[in-house]
Amino acid sequence: MTDPMKNKWCFSGFGKESGQILDRLLRNCIGGADAVLVLLNVAELGYYLGVDYHGGRSRERRYSNNIQKSIAEDIHKALTENYHMHWKAAMFAEKYGLSDTTVKSYFRNIYGYSFKAYQMKVRMEKAAELLLTTEAKIVEIALDIGYVSPARFISAFKKYYRMTPSEYRRINKLFEPI
Repeated sequence: MTDPMKNKWCFSGFGKESGQILDRLLRNCIGGADAVLVLLNVAELGYYLGVDYHGGRSRERRYSNNIQKSIAEDIHKALTENYHMHWKAAMFAEKYGLSDTTVKSYFRNIYGYSFKAYQMKVRMEKAAELLLTTEAKIVEIALDIGYVSPARFISAFKKYYRMTPSEYRRINKLFEPI
C-alpha cells in the first residue's frame, strides 16, 4: 500500500502554523481519526488562516530577481529617508528606464504596499511621531513632512488615523506615562 501523504500538498503563501495544521488535518482525515479531533483541526486551521490573512501573509507571493529587489530597495530608501519630498513613480521609472507601472509593481512585490500607500504611511507615521515628541505647531509639522497646505495635511491625517492631528496629540498626551 502506498503512503497517502507521499504526494504532499502545496500550501504556500501562508504561515508555518497553517501549513502544519493542514498536514495534521489531512493525516487525521486519512487515518480515520475521531470526528471531534478532525473538527478541532478544522477550527484551528480556520483560526490560523484568519491570522495569516489579517497579518498580510495571504498575499500572493511573486518571484523577484536581484535587480528588481535592488530597484525596490532604492525606492524604499528614498521614500523613507526623504519623506518630505513629492516622489512620483515616473521619477524612478526614468532613472531605471522602466515604465511607471513596472516600478510600482517591483515595489509592491517586495514591500507589499503600493508606492503611494507607502509614501502616505511614512509621512503619517512621521507626523504622529512629531506630534508626540515636539511642541511644533500643526502647520510646522505639515511643512516638515512635505505638505504645502496645512488643510490637506489635516485631511490626510484624519483619513489615515481617523482623527485630526490636534485630537491625536491631545488623546495621546492624556495617556502618557507620568
